[in-house]
Amino acid sequence: ILVIKIANDVGRYFLKILYDYANWNFHLPGALQIQKQATILAIFWMIGASFVASGFGINNMDIKRDKSTGLHSSDGKLEHSRIVNGTDVPPYKYPYVGVMFVSGESKCTASLIAPVVSLSACHCLVKKKFSGDEPFQYPHKLYKPNVIQLLIGVVDFDFARGSLRTAKKLIVHHDCAYLMRVGGKAYEIVYDYGLIIFAEPFTKIFGYADVIELPDFQGTSLIDEMVRDEVPCVLMGFGYTSYDAEEPSSTLKELSANLRHQDWCARANRQITDYSDYHNPTICVTAIGMNQSGCSGDSGGPLVCGKGQQQIIGVSSYIPNRCGLNQLPTMYARLDLVSDWIHTITKNQQSASSAYVLISNWLVTSASLAYLLFEIHLSC
Repeated sequence: ILVIKIANDVGRYFLKILYDYANWNFHLPGALQIQKQATILAIFWMIGASFVASGFGINNMDIKRDKSTGLHSSDGKLEHSRIVNGTDVPPYKYPYVGVMFVSGESKCTASLIAPVVSLSACHCLVKKKFSGDEPFQYPHKLYKPNVIQLLIGVVDFDFARGSLRTAKKLIVHHDCAYLMRVGGKAYEIVYDYGLIIFAEPFTKIFGYADVIELPDFQGTSLIDEMVRDEVPCVLMGFGYTSYDAEEPSSTLKELSANLRHQDWCARANRQITDYSDYHNPTICVTAIGMNQSGCSGDSGGPLVCGKGQQQIIGVSSYIPNRCGLNQLPTMYARLDLVSDWIHTITKNQQSASSAYVLISNWLVTSASLAYLLFEIHLSC
């Protein structure tokens, strides 16, 4: 990991150092030539970063938005994912957040937790459509991997540029299930964890893609303490910005929220759904501001919380009612209960891809360095 970071840092800052050197020493012979070569290399670096090291670059991608996928309401009808009254996210703030596409249509959100592994919700990968009479459980019928793609590093679809990968394997938790309760109206999703494995890794070039690592959960102690303290959190995602919106937001949005006590979540869930049971695999949050929707982040989106350094602790799963209601809880699948399962899969996939990541980064770095030295030699 250290070697990979060094390779990335060298590649990203090498040209800037050369350019600054030429500015500081403009009176020396050959300084102008160095500056010109650094400028040319910067252009080639950006092209190479998109197509050699970082894979398939995205420029103004023709993105189809699906209006019928997201978090779900207790009346059995599909509820759209959205962030209501959220704020636009600046570029590079959340380089691990990506949009998941199914056959070219945006479906859910996912988080990059390793160069070839992203974390999303189980129900985003299950092929069965949600309706009042279609619960699911193991054995799950999943989409074919080759129809799943993830776009990382985009915050505005009107000026989309990022990295796109196609899945080679989909994995969902064995116990993932969509359960019907109380006359077919109330429901919940349990163990809503899904992993997307890619054949080609994402690499950190120009900030388009980066990973967010799972914290040391210390069993269940970390999240239990956060819940007790009702720590601040951030919800994020693309989606509809009002209940009756015709088009989803073209920008990544975020809003502030707080974790809530388990008893509060159970009571709120019971009042909305008339369902008295409440499973521990789920934690809930509510937005801080008035008229801000808690049904945010798109299904599969990350829940990042903490008073200081924010850490990923959950995956956006479902809501018990329509978006836009004040103090509406959003339910997240807590990650500490399946951290060993995630780490095992991630470790196995990383070992297979680490050599590729090293080669791809050093390929561009070494080629650029060799070219620059050659040009300097000719100019002397």
